[in-house]
Amino acid sequence: MLFNQLRNLLFAFIFFGNLGSINAQKASLKIDSLKQVISLQADDSIKVNTLITIGQEYLITNLDEALKYAMQAQQLAEQIKYEKGNGNAHKLMGQCYTRQSNFPEAIGQFNASLEAYKSINYKDGISNILNNLGSVYFYIGDDTK
Repeated sequence: MLFNQLRNLLFAFIFFGNLGSINAQKASLKIDSLKQVISLQADDSIKVNTLITIGQEYLITNLDEALKYAMQAQQLAEQIKYEKGNGNAHKLMGQCYTRQSNFPEAIGQFNASLEAYKSINYKDGISNILNNLGSVYFYIGDDTK
């Protein structure tokens, strides 16, 4: 009986461990494909969105890379006056800083995102950022905000 339980546990461990590896490989392929795409894109909103997508893919595995792509997206969005992209880029930076436990910087980025979203009356973005800000204030123990 114990042998069967151990065998099943080992099987589950190997099976689910391989699923994680497969997902990581898929993410890596997606990132590689997106990097090839941005090298061919003009400096427009599509490129901003692609940079953000790359950053989101890196959010789980490499925060420095995620932050790098978020900053590139934010600079381009500001240059071409693409406010939704500017808000999305600041949001991604806020997510990176939150994961690094750099809460003051996360709050600053989320507030910048909130202002960008408010400037275009993007209600879904506004509500999402208010939720993110609430989470950060909860993490730091400031329940009054």
